[in-house]
Amino acid sequence: MTHKERTAIVRILRDLIKADAIIDSDEIQKYTQLRHRYKITRDEEVASVTMPLADAVGVLAKSRQAFRQSLLQTFTDIVLSDGFCAAEEALMLVSLMYCLKEEYRGMAEVYSVYAPEVAIEDHQVVYVEAKYDEQVNDDIKRNYRAIDRELHLAGFDFSYIPNITEHFRNTDLWLFKDVTRFLAPTIAEDKVENLVKDLVGVTTAEYCADQLVNRLGMVGLRDASPSLLIKIGDTYVGDRPYINFLRLAVDDDVLPMVQQFVDTYTSLLSSDVRVVKHSQEDAGQFMYYGFYKQLFDVYVIQKGVRSNLLIDLVGERILLPGLGREIKGLHRRDKALYALLLMEGERGGLDFSLPKTLRQKQAYERRMAEIQAKYTQLYQAFNGDKGAVPNLEIPEIRRPIVSNIRRRIKEISSVLHNPEDYNVSTDSQGYLCVNLPAEWVNVREFCGSDTTEVPLRESDVYRRVEA
Repeated sequence: MTHKERTAIVRILRDLIKADAIIDSDEIQKYTQLRHRYKITRDEEVASVTMPLADAVGVLAKSRQAFRQSLLQTFTDIVLSDGFCAAEEALMLVSLMYCLKEEYRGMAEVYSVYAPEVAIEDHQVVYVEAKYDEQVNDDIKRNYRAIDRELHLAGFDFSYIPNITEHFRNTDLWLFKDVTRFLAPTIAEDKVENLVKDLVGVTTAEYCADQLVNRLGMVGLRDASPSLLIKIGDTYVGDRPYINFLRLAVDDDVLPMVQQFVDTYTSLLSSDVRVVKHSQEDAGQFMYYGFYKQLFDVYVIQKGVRSNLLIDLVGERILLPGLGREIKGLHRRDKALYALLLMEGERGGLDFSLPKTLRQKQAYERRMAEIQAKYTQLYQAFNGDKGAVPNLEIPEIRRPIVSNIRRRIKEISSVLHNPEDYNVSTDSQGYLCVNLPAEWVNVREFCGSDTTEVPLRESDVYRRVEA
């Protein structure tokens, strides 16, 4: 057993013992026995305090199957050592089962996020997806009542964003406006109706990107398959508050998976019963609790504006029309690279990683030639001289360009909603990318002697770069 595995075991034992907010003498005795059995050192106990639960589960998920099975029995024994299994303990234990059992391999993972101000309630289950999946959504809509009922009777609150936005969409506009003025009197009168439109237009994928990926840092959800995200508890990593989530991947037959999860969870409970608020909106009422409140607060009572973006090739500018302002301080070389990153967003961004083998070197050279050719097209589109195009392959040239873009976007981050979407980031594979969806980007360009403004993918410059 490695040092990391022992540290991970301690982290999980700590969270299991503290899950129900009661530390029993039997649990401490059992922990002492386990500490001796696994030869856990004082240093590993100290290290466990700063190891997030997600990291601990990730370490043990890579261990041998027999070892994982043995650990699951150990974790179950310590939960039941006081003769009682509370809801919080059962939820933690179920999460460990899904992450460590061989039969669920690849289906589940735990996320631990630093979140001192996140209003996500206990036992909340949210359907999430990185992009719209028609089959899964159709299945949820067909079986929504049964899925909701299964989770509700087990004490969970199921949040399906299309249903929530539909509730808001059916609310009388006058009530919506009055509630908004009441809750957020600082919002300008002429902006209320647009904010309402933004709220009722929120999609699951947009919420996933805006709130879970960008705000909470759950980067793994950026490309995640359709899943249920379940809050499994709060904890501390060092002295910082964290929230733990279980992500369960789903296919286009969601109900059986939900039933299996509920059956496994409730079979562990001793006698806990939890009542979940479960009302429907009546005429003249505005739902302002749970996930309804969260969406309203985020998309109406929000800090900053989620603006579309305009690549203005006529005026050689990059604009934020929703804010009525230009991104200042960008040179031509910066604008061309920023535009290229926007165009390459759906392909994951630009890969400048150096080759390690001869075969990789040939692929690297082809990739660099393609990136440079596209960049040259955009540099010329911003009225630049072809002979003066910077060579992006050279790090000493590329890095200052990226740094200046990041600095200029950061200067306006206080007035943008989710400024991370607009800025240049580096993903887990080392790709440079801008995660603003292409649907939010327009291009202003010449069309003969006139100018035209079109969506990014329909622009002439986009077609030339793609070619």
